[in-house]
Amino acid sequence: MIRVIKIICLSFLLNSCYEAKKNTNNKVILKEDIKQTYFKNLKEFKSFIEKDKWIDLKDDFPCSEDSRSITIKDDFVYLHTAMEPIEFKVESIKQLNSKTLEIKIKEESNGGNGNFQVEILNLEEQLVKWTNCYGVTFEAKPHNIVCKDWSDLPLTKEKGYSKNIYEANDAKITVNNKWIGVYYYESQETGKEFIIDSRNDIIQLEVGDNQYGYIDQLKVVQVGDTLGLFYHKNISGRNYNENRAYDFLKLYKASNGKFYFEGELPYLPKGAIEFDKVK
Repeated sequence: MIRVIKIICLSFLLNSCYEAKKNTNNKVILKEDIKQTYFKNLKEFKSFIEKDKWIDLKDDFPCSEDSRSITIKDDFVYLHTAMEPIEFKVESIKQLNSKTLEIKIKEESNGGNGNFQVEILNLEEQLVKWTNCYGVTFEAKPHNIVCKDWSDLPLTKEKGYSKNIYEANDAKITVNNKWIGVYYYESQETGKEFIIDSRNDIIQLEVGDNQYGYIDQLKVVQVGDTLGLFYHKNISGRNYNENRAYDFLKLYKASNGKFYFEGELPYLPKGAIEFDKVK
């Protein structure tokens, strides 16, 4: 009888230990689940993912207009692959779990053979993993984070971008339509006028002065809201050295909506100079 009682007590003790361990494990798992919860509902998730263009972090030129990216807007997904954006009609959006969203596209949309999926990798850093409808996966962040330094120009440092991003060999003699206009600066010290004229499908630099003046046609490399400018050919000018070529010139639109020019030119102050867009 005593032996039976001992066996019953031992069984009760072992069962109690098992239940305690089970409850402890459940608490740990529950805590971990809470820690990994990102979005409680579809509305919050959609608001997060539709707020900006998502830039492929391995793109060599992430702040250019043609950067590899995905944008969701007005029931369409726009996939940029260094070409014209491919447009996909959204059929439905489904939240798979707190950190994963699936975007179903219409079957007839531009040959896509699957759906888009986005997974949150680090919500605090706004880092996500995209899988596009062709099965290609890449990590991405919003454009306003990747290109924040770029949009905050002018600053004194190079923003981590070297001049190699503007390859002279890739320069074009035509300019994008959004840059068409006349940009003007007059030096208060010398009275010399500096004009950048991008009308008539070309861009040229004019320096006006009785003794020192010339007009040059430039070549252009566009990166985001910045033009990298290089000498192409002389159109007219006095006291001009035909062998001279610009090391590097820049025209850009800053986040304050104003235009700035940088470059080492005779009689032009160093640093970022504000140019007025007069036409």
